[in-house]
Amino acid sequence: MAGVILYRHLTKEAKYQSMLMIHRLQNLPLKGRLIEKITDVTVNPQWGVWSLSNTELLKDQKFHDTINTYASTLGVSASALSSKDFAVTLWKTRKVSKGGWVSLVIWGSVYFNASELSKANKELSNRSRLLDSAHY
Repeated sequence: MAGVILYRHLTKEAKYQSMLMIHRLQNLPLKGRLIEKITDVTVNPQWGVWSLSNTELLKDQKFHDTINTYASTLGVSASALSSKDFAVTLWKTRKVSKGGWVSLVIWGSVYFNASELSKANKELSNRSRLLDSAHY
C-alpha cells in the first residue's frame, strides 16, 4: 500500500520494486485496483488528492481558494441577476438562451472549483488529524 500511496514520489527503481510487489499478489481484484490507483495518479495527480505531497496540496488549496475568493467577490450580484433572467427566459420560451448557457457554464465552474477546494481542505484536515493522533 505504501508503494501505491507514494508511487508518484518514488525513484525509478523504487517504482519498479513497488510494481513488482503488486504483480506478485495472488488476489487479482486487489492487484487490478492497486494498478488502477497508480495509473490514475500518474496520468493526473488530481484524480487522487491523497497522492499529492503536502507542498502540492497546499498549492492546490491556495489556487482554488484564490479562484473562490474572486468568484465570490464578482459573482454574487451578477449571479443573482443572471439567475433571474435565466429563470424568466426558460419559463417563457422553454429554451435556454446563449446568455443562459454562459450562466450555466459559469455556475458549473464555480461549483467545480468549490468542490476541488473542499477536497483539498478535507485532505489537509485528514492529514493534520493523523499527525495529531500520531503524537499520542
